[in-house]
Amino acid sequence: MGKLTATIAKLLSNLDVRKKDVLMSRFGLDGKQPMTLQAVGDKYGVTRERIRQIEALGLAEARTALAESREAGEIVKTITSYLDERGGVARESIMASEMVKIWGEKSSVGALAFVREASCRFGWQGETPEFHSFWYTDKVALAAAKNFISNFAKAIAGKRQEVVNSVGVYDKMFTETTGAQKINSKAGTNYLIVSKKFAVSPYGNKGLSEWPEVNPVTIRDWSYLVLKKASEPLHFETIAKKIAEVHTRRNKVFTPTVHNELIKDSRFVLVGRGVYSLTECGYEQGGVKDLIKVALKNKGPMTAAEIVEMVSKQRLFKKNTILLHLQNRKLFGRGNDGKYFASSV
Repeated sequence: MGKLTATIAKLLSNLDVRKKDVLMSRFGLDGKQPMTLQAVGDKYGVTRERIRQIEALGLAEARTALAESREAGEIVKTITSYLDERGGVARESIMASEMVKIWGEKSSVGALAFVREASCRFGWQGETPEFHSFWYTDKVALAAAKNFISNFAKAIAGKRQEVVNSVGVYDKMFTETTGAQKINSKAGTNYLIVSKKFAVSPYGNKGLSEWPEVNPVTIRDWSYLVLKKASEPLHFETIAKKIAEVHTRRNKVFTPTVHNELIKDSRFVLVGRGVYSLTECGYEQGGVKDLIKVALKNKGPMTAAEIVEMVSKQRLFKKNTILLHLQNRKLFGRGNDGKYFASSV
């Protein structure tokens, strides 16, 4: 039996059977999942309000026992030090897992919650759309964490492309923000960990969780991320396979679904039979004649060989297909020097 488990057992040892059982059920101290007030009430055939009252009485007695316990005092001191080293804030699930390094046992969230409620020494915020469940030492630490999260989110929000496209920009801005707020990097890191505003992509890119490059949600976003990582055209079947390799929340990625999503989104360009790339990589939308017109408009008159080379960089067309389109005299003309020009430019 680990130190935390043994100490909690002592704190509960002098409680009557019902109070002890209610606390063990409510905090999952029996190794089972914590139970709601209603579930415990149904177990005893009483109202949830009655269970709340019994829980409050049990915690009051446990609080007295905790105040008199040297072992419990050491546990509270250890938790306080753990939080202080991290800027006064820690994500609950991570803290529970890391206690094994200190107490030689993996602590359950329920066991730690019992210590928190019995000691009345720590603040706690449950999970919300913006935060994971976390502990904090006091209101000052809580305010510091929320202030840093807000400021850093605003800082990187305005430089999205730099952050997602350039290695080291995120870390550089993190260092600048911690320096400006005079907090150490360990504290800053823990502040970000409790927030749901930030994420890391399957490829290691850091940024805001609302960015598809960092936290892809739809198949379109996943396709974009895969193509951006590849930096080259890929067949839609290959894209589907690569999504399946890194998409931990999906057991299977359907190839037809990927193909349909690629067709609908202007970020993707069909460059060959089933082969797609990104417009941001320099690939133009349109058919052969459109690409020839763009090339001539950008470069001026060119030879047939030069046009074939330019268009081939955009599409996986056969040479003869490109040359055939050049014969359209309504769109393209040929000068005495053998170079082609766009008649409609």
